[in-house]
Amino acid sequence: MYFVSASTGLVSQGYYYANQVDKEISQLGNYYLRSKISFNGGSEWNLIEPPKSFNFEKCNTCSPGASLQDCSLHLHGPTSWMAPEGPHPNLYSIESAPAILLATGNAGSHLDFHPDGDCTYMSQDGGNTWQDIAENTSIYELSNAGGTIVYASHRSEGPTNQLFFSLDYGQCFHQVKLSEP
Repeated sequence: MYFVSASTGLVSQGYYYANQVDKEISQLGNYYLRSKISFNGGSEWNLIEPPKSFNFEKCNTCSPGASLQDCSLHLHGPTSWMAPEGPHPNLYSIESAPAILLATGNAGSHLDFHPDGDCTYMSQDGGNTWQDIAENTSIYELSNAGGTIVYASHRSEGPTNQLFFSLDYGQCFHQVKLSEP
């Protein structure tokens, strides 16, 4: 396996996430990445299941009935901050909120680096299941042991005059309009 970015111990010891070069379709100078997750210390790596249903149509780029091989969730990792197409916020969690993960990425056959290809995703169970929470690239923060979640459009999306927050571990998000971007 050839990994280009990885995060370790996201939820607890033994949980790992990585982006792997897909050797089957990558060619000289063009690398296609696939996100994988391990729940057993790296012994087994699996593609990440996309959401069962999507909150935003833009985030569902998979054909109906597509296999996991053709449609899985791909998340930006630490090296995505330096992507030539522009920075992409990477998978994020905090020690006091061990099961809540936030990330930007896409559902499809591989990780999309085009600026308009990202959605923002959240997992509340350590990466087992995911939901789309924004139809764009967002920046995010967790506090209060994950009870408070805040996100807003990333600067790559242009100026914004709104942010979203949850005070119930991501069960419900509320919008706040700001006076100026």
